[in-house]
Amino acid sequence: MNHDSRSFEDDLLSLKADVAVIRSNYVTKAELQAVRIELKTEIRDVRLDMKAIEANVLRRLDALKMELKEDISRLTIDNEKLRGELHATLNGQTWRIIGAIFSWVVAVYFIARAGY
Repeated sequence: MNHDSRSFEDDLLSLKADVAVIRSNYVTKAELQAVRIELKTEIRDVRLDMKAIEANVLRRLDALKMELKEDISRLTIDNEKLRGELHATLNGQTWRIIGAIFSWVVAVYFIARAGY
């Protein structure tokens, strides 16, 4: 019986060692819960950071849109002024050319009538 009791003690020690190894290698429920809470906190913090970044980007885009609208408005006004100036200049030049041609036609007509 001595041999059986020694074998039993060896088996019991081996089993205790195996249980200790299992406990050291595996996660407990409490540890899982702690990691889960930590992950939730990290995810919440990242979401808050992303929302802040998104709000900042949207604010900058709105400011850029307003700036572009103002620039386009100024360019439209400048374009209309330039168009008006070009129209007036071309109109004046056209009438000067017509006047010069008319003067030449009249001069040629009178010279031709005079017999030169």
